Formats: sequence, structure tokens, C-alpha cells
Amino acid sequence: MSLLGISLYPHLQSEAVMKQQLDLAVTLGYSQVYTTVQSPQAWSAPNQLKAPFQWLISECRKMGLTLHVDINRRIMDQLHAEPNDLSPFVHLGIRIVRLDFGFEEDHELVAQMTCNEDGVLIEDNASMQAEPINRIKAIQRHGNLENYVAVHNFFPHPDTGMSFIDTYKNAKLFKACGIRTGVFINSLDADNLLFAYGHGLCTMENHRYKPAYLSAGELTATGMFDYIFFGDGNPSRTEMEQVQEIVHNHCVCVPVYFNSSLDTDLRQKLLNIVLKSRSDQPEFILRATQTRGLGSVCAQPVSDRDKLCITLDNELSGKYEGELQIALKSMPGVEYTNVIGQVDMLAENLISLIRYGKVAFRLVEAEKIQNATVAQHEN
Repeated sequence: MSLLGISLYPHLQSEAVMKQQLDLAVTLGYSQVYTTVQSPQAWSAPNQLKAPFQWLISECRKMGLTLHVDINRRIMDQLHAEPNDLSPFVHLGIRIVRLDFGFEEDHELVAQMTCNEDGVLIEDNASMQAEPINRIKAIQRHGNLENYVAVHNFFPHPDTGMSFIDTYKNAKLFKACGIRTGVFINSLDADNLLFAYGHGLCTMENHRYKPAYLSAGELTATGMFDYIFFGDGNPSRTEMEQVQEIVHNHCVCVPVYFNSSLDTDLRQKLLNIVLKSRSDQPEFILRATQTRGLGSVCAQPVSDRDKLCITLDNELSGKYEGELQIALKSMPGVEYTNVIGQVDMLAENLISLIRYGKVAFRLVEAEKIQNATVAQHEN
């Protein structure tokens, strides 16, 4: 199961806001916190952090939260830290350093850092290396993979996020070598703290305008990410709850729009059941046979099966009656199948990831899950 995290920015957020987010994180089972000390606003002297940063370090320690601190090469030089002597970070209360600019191709130095005797975990920026395999090989030769994790960057500027497939490939490479990986997701409710013209702090560009529960669902379905952080500093409680439920239960939510003519009792049964696609994946549809036998399904007038439409086999289908299917491409209608609704187009990538029975899923009514977030934000 992925470990969940939040991000806090002491130079941009008040202590009261940060405390509220930390308390909520603990309540909901989040265990990780990300922050950055790259800004000059973090430092009162070359080797002393300003009070808000000291407070955050202390508060995380008291609350049992793991703090990941983002640095660059300049910060390392400023503290006179050496690859084999990271004690200046320990003196500041920092036990995980995340390497940003300045470490991209210096593989031997990073390998050395993983062998430090100060108990500092090295968290690499998994997005910054042209050939990640070179970093991995250097650590395999001269470093300590047990003291190394790789977490992808987030991108405040719209249109600059990584593609889903590139992030997935990177993570797969690291995971194949026994390295823990991580990623950042977006909040649609949070303030734009790091870039006034931005729209969230996510790793993947196709997550920038998606609800957090969908992003978390996609990441959970891949099974590739050990850490999932909210990049934004103040995601809503509803967003955090939805993500926690998906990751904890390892069951993703597929937002759907049901036809108004669908029987109310049958609709509720479909919303209550946990589904899983078949491992013998058909080419044109996703099949969930768990719905067979939920009730009688009377034949309806034939309708075209548009891409991502939801169908139930009807009484003409015999033993298949009640089987739920999702069309992976547009096809003509057939008399033995009723079209009962449509998957939200934002979930198209999620549908591709839950094929082959990779992960359990539930249908949720798109309007209700969206309204839940809006209502919480307004309160």
C-alpha cells in the first residue's frame, strides 16, 4: 500500500494553517510531509533555518510524521555538508534530503551520499536524470540502495508536467531494481502558492485538471508508487479522505452517469458492489461478471454502444444476464445488451489501467462525488 503525504510551505503558509493540515493528515492516516528549504526565505543564517521551518521540523517529529526536505546543491555547499558527512542536516533535524537541481548527472556523488553514516535517507528527484539507469548502476556499484528512494518532481507551471507513460516507465525501472518510488498529485481546491498563474502541483500533466481521487486511482492501479504526495499546501478534507479511501482499500472509483430510466434498486445495487474486470481481457470491452444475478434485466430498445458506455446484458442473454460491460471503443448496439450509462471521459485512462483484473473498482455517480468536493470547499 502506498504511503500518503502532504506538502507544506512555511515561507508561504501560517503556522495555524500548517497545524490544521498536520492534524488532518494524522487523523486520516497520512504519514509523510514534504517541504523545501531552497528559498532564501527559509534561512536566517547560512546554517540556521527560520522559526517557521524549525517549528515544522519539530512538529513533524512530535506527531510521528516523516519529513522530506527538498534541497539543491547550493544548500549543501552553504551548510558545508560533504557526501560522506551529512551531519549538518542532522543538526537541523533533517533526516531525509530530497535532491533537486545540481545533482542531476553527478552519479558518484549521490552514490557516496547513500553511504552516509549520519542516518540521512537520500531521496532523488526521479524526473531530472537523462538516463536514470546510470544513477542506479552507480549506486549498485558504490552506494547503498537501501538508503535511496526516487520521487518524481512536481511542476507548478501549466503544460510542463511529465507524461503518464514517461513517469510510469521511470518508476518501473526504479522498482525493478528494488528502489522505492513516489509521485505528486494535484488538488483542485487548493490555493496556487508557488505560481500565481498555475493550476496545482502535480507530476503528470494529465493530472493537472483531474480530481485527486482519479489521479490516486490511476497511480494505485499501476502498483508502481510507494509514496503519493499532495503537492499543494492545502488540499481539502474531502480530497484527502477520497484519496485515503482509495489507497487504503486498494479499490478505485470510476465516475459514471447513469441513464435516468435505470431502475432505482438496480442502480443502488450497482453502486454498492465491488467489481473487478476479468483477467482474460477482451479486446473491445471491459467485463465485470460480479453483477450477474443482481436482478432481472428487461430488454430495452437497441442503442449504439459509444466508447466508455456502460451496458448490462439483459434477459435475452441467458446466463450472461446482468453482466456489466464498459465499451473500449464505439460499436453498434445489440438486442441482448442494454446501455445504462456512460463513464466520465476524465476516467478514460483509469479504465485502461483497471483491465486484466489488476485492481478492484466501484462505480460512483460523477455528480455526487464532484458535489461532495464543492460543498466541502464552500464550507
